[in-house]
Amino acid sequence: MFACINSGITCRGEKILAVGLLFLLIASFGNIQGAAAEEKASVLKVGAMPIMDCLPLFVAIEKGYFKAEGLKVEFVPFYAGSKIIAALAGGSVQVGFGNVFSLIMTNERGFDFVIVADDAYIARTSAVVVRKNSGINRMKDLEGKTVAVPAIKQIGWVYIRELVSKDGGNLAKVNWIEIPPPHMAAALLKGQVEAAEMFEPFVTVVKEKHPELKLLSYYLYDLNPGGILAPYFASKKWIKGHTDLVKRFARAHKRGVNFVNTNPNLAREILPKYTRISPELAKKVPMVMWKNKVNIENLQWSANLALKHGLIGRRVNAQELVYQTAR
Repeated sequence: MFACINSGITCRGEKILAVGLLFLLIASFGNIQGAAAEEKASVLKVGAMPIMDCLPLFVAIEKGYFKAEGLKVEFVPFYAGSKIIAALAGGSVQVGFGNVFSLIMTNERGFDFVIVADDAYIARTSAVVVRKNSGINRMKDLEGKTVAVPAIKQIGWVYIRELVSKDGGNLAKVNWIEIPPPHMAAALLKGQVEAAEMFEPFVTVVKEKHPELKLLSYYLYDLNPGGILAPYFASKKWIKGHTDLVKRFARAHKRGVNFVNTNPNLAREILPKYTRISPELAKKVPMVMWKNKVNIENLQWSANLALKHGLIGRRVNAQELVYQTAR
C-alpha cells in the first residue's frame, strides 16, 4: 500500500515535472521569438548624406550611442535629397536627413513626414562663387547671368533668389542651370556659368586652389544666420508603430550633437571615414551649427519663404512638422 502510494506520488510528480518543462520550453521559445522580433525592430535604416552636416549621426554610430540605446543604426548614403524622400516614402529607410524645404514641400504634397531629431543650422559654410573678372560684385549683378545650383526649386535656389530680390534685382532675368556640386568650380573656370552655389568642402578648396574665383555671398548666412537648415524626419504612420524606437534614436543622436559641439576636433577625425574628404581637409573646413531642439519660429519663416517663391501653394503650419522628440 505504502509502495503504491509512493509509486502514485512518483508518477504524478513526473507528470507535473513534464508539464512544467513543457511550459518552460514554450515560454523560452516565446522569449526567443520576442527577442528576435525586438532585435529586428531595433535595426534602423537611416538615409543621409556623406557630408559634414551629418557628423553627429556618424559620431553617434562610432561612439556607440545608438548601441547603448539598443539600436543598430545602418547609415544608408544618398547623394541627393530627392532620393532620400523617395526611400522614405517607399520604406527602404525609416528615418531620412534633408533640408527643411524638402520637408515643407513634401508635406504640402500629401506626405506625412515630421522632424524627429534636430540637426544642422546655418553657418558660413555655403557661398555663391563667381570669377574675379566677371564684373559681378553684388547679388543684383546676377541679372542676365547664368547661375548654377545643385537643384532648382530647392533651398539654395530660394535663398539666392531672395537675396537678389532684396538687392533690387529682377528675378525674371536670372537664368538657372543644375550642375552637380563637384563640377561647379570647373563650370565657372570654363565660363559655362557666371555664378555657382557651393558648399563645403568645395568652398575651402576654391579659397585655397583657385585665386581667379571669389566669394560673392555666404548666401544662407547672409539671409538667415543661425537658421534651421536640415533635420531628420520620418513618417507619422511609421512613428505611430515605433514610438519607443524614435525616442531612442533621438536620444542617441542628441548625444552625438553634444559630442560634436563640445569636442569638434575629435569629431573631425571621424569625417574621412564617412565622407570623401581627406584627413587634412577635414581638419580645416568650417562647420555648420548643430542643435537639439527645433527653432519652430525659424522653421515657420522658412515655410513662409517657400510659399513666397512658389515652392508650395498654401501656408504650412510649422508646429505640425515637429514631433515631440525634436521639441
